[in-house]
Amino acid sequence: MLLAKRIKLIRKSKGLTQEQMAFKLKISQPAYAQFESEKSNCTFDTISKIAQVFKCSVPFITDVKSTFVHELEWETEFANKILLKHKTQKSKKKN
Repeated sequence: MLLAKRIKLIRKSKGLTQEQMAFKLKISQPAYAQFESEKSNCTFDTISKIAQVFKCSVPFITDVKSTFVHELEWETEFANKILLKHKTQKSKKKN
């Protein structure tokens, strides 16, 4: 998986927007968006800061050799969070 795609996937799984990430990294949202769209490369310093925001290691973020199974686990976890959020909202509307 490409670094940009991995950063985006992790960000979404943490429930963060690009704006929130940019704020935490003290950069503009367009600058952050360029990382995720592969229009700009992250410096090691930026990757380190992203790891701090995500509360994970730099090697975890930069593991571009991840297997399909690992990618599927992340996508499944993200989908489950979305479904849970949807079910919670739906049950609140019933009450």
